[in-house]
Amino acid sequence: ICEHIYPEDREIGLKLCKRAITENCAVEYDCRVINPDVKEQVICARFSPVFNEDNNCIRILGTVHDITERRN
Repeated sequence: ICEHIYPEDREIGLKLCKRAITENCAVEYDCRVINPDVKEQVICARFSPVFNEDNNCIRILGTVHDITERRN
C-alpha cells in the first residue's frame, strides 16, 4: 500500500506505524493516494499492531476508507 501514497504523506504514515508498535496503540491519519483513474483521492487509514505472547509485533491490522467526497 505504501507505494500508492503520496511521498509527503508516506513519511507521516511510517512514523505513525512505528508509534503504534512502540506504544501498542491504534493510530489514524488521512493521506492522499496516487490513483491514475482519479484526479486526487484521499483516504483515512486506521491501524493497530498485533503482538504475540513474546510481545513481538507480528502484524498490523487496519482499515482504509475513501473520504475524498467528504474532504471536497
